[in-house]
Amino acid sequence: MGDAAAFAYVDARYNWKSLIDYFCLNSYVVCADWLNWNTIWWKGLDPAGDHKKWGYALWDEDATFGHYGNFTGILDQSVNADPCTVEDLGDPGGQGHTVMRKLIDENEMIHNYYVNRYIDLGNTVFSCDNMNHLMDSLLTMVTPEMPAQCARWGTSMATWQANVQVLRNFIDGRCITTQQGLIDCYDLEGPFNVTFQVEPPLTGTISINSITPPVYPFTGVYYGGITTGLVAQGVDGNAFDHWELNNHVLSPSELDSIVTLEFTTTDTITAFFKPPIQYEVVLLTDPPNTATIRFDGQSYTSFPAIASVGEDIPIDVSVEPNMFYDFLYWEIKNNLPNTNDSTKRDFNVRFFEPDTIIAYLKPQEYAFWSSNAFSPNGDGINDTWQPWGNVIDPDEFELEVYDRWGQVLYRSNEPNVGWDGSSAPVGVYAFRVHLREGITHDQHQMAGHVTLIR
Repeated sequence: MGDAAAFAYVDARYNWKSLIDYFCLNSYVVCADWLNWNTIWWKGLDPAGDHKKWGYALWDEDATFGHYGNFTGILDQSVNADPCTVEDLGDPGGQGHTVMRKLIDENEMIHNYYVNRYIDLGNTVFSCDNMNHLMDSLLTMVTPEMPAQCARWGTSMATWQANVQVLRNFIDGRCITTQQGLIDCYDLEGPFNVTFQVEPPLTGTISINSITPPVYPFTGVYYGGITTGLVAQGVDGNAFDHWELNNHVLSPSELDSIVTLEFTTTDTITAFFKPPIQYEVVLLTDPPNTATIRFDGQSYTSFPAIASVGEDIPIDVSVEPNMFYDFLYWEIKNNLPNTNDSTKRDFNVRFFEPDTIIAYLKPQEYAFWSSNAFSPNGDGINDTWQPWGNVIDPDEFELEVYDRWGQVLYRSNEPNVGWDGSSAPVGVYAFRVHLREGITHDQHQMAGHVTLIR
């Protein structure tokens, strides 16, 4: 596996990181029923899927934490079992899964990832705090059911509680013995408590080997004799600025976001981030105030409006024309959107300098027209008399229909609702319309006649 071509062939087909997790997990819990039994390896069949390589899954983990028989023949089932003993099991199942020794002996990159993965899991999944918290949450669910289970299987609650304590003692002891085991197995130094911090808070993250803690400060147990990798990544537009630490030197430098170091003592390591460069963006509509512009999640209805954005951050922009207006196109003065089609209502843009964005719109034309006859006979054709209009203010509209004696038969304040002629005999009817244009607010009075035919 030290040959680059041979490793590339294996890496393209085999998820060796999954194998490492499989060994680390079973080693931490001192599993004694795996490899020759209870081993699952799989890959996806979907060519477009994200699991094209062979990987591993956990199955039937009851022979763990010193419990149950030793079906695999591991050398030590106690809390003191060294992590590296699983690397020399031979091939209990005859299926070739115990290739860890070959991988870590022949490839330094895999060796370092393997040892650091042990360390990372010990600081997260298999920390005493996490395992006891998980155990307590399970006990909360299980304990109310246990009196019935004890009665069913002929034991007592006292016996069950004693067994629970045995498991808890094993967990508490395993956290400590694994730390010493890592030192013995891989010639490490320490362990050393190291705290990682982000300043200002919530402005970035620090990836430590294979983990990225979600909350800071984060304190873990780390070792000398192995290279630890750190990656600082800003969030919400913040950018990495520099590292500060007390007792170590980072490579290449404290100004690089991706660094390595080897621990020799305890330390506090802080990643500092700086806010993004901000640019002002002026938002306009032409004609003025004829649309809503949604910019970076905020809606703007009065213009000119000024927004502030960070450099090189993708910003979503869209427009919703006001009533009686149609969108035409965008004008972006300085920066380039993600589309060449300026007539699209929505786009995405990154800013590298101040800018002005203008949405151009066109007012619709006022119109009003009515037919001179309709036939409300239920055949689905011209059953309703409804004058057609455009750019009509819905708050100032009135339509009245009169019979031959001048009595109002129908009245409506809804421009889009018509008269169905119900209960009216065949004949000619007068109508009057009062309306106001939606844009110019000009008033109009109109009158005419409509013939009802059945």
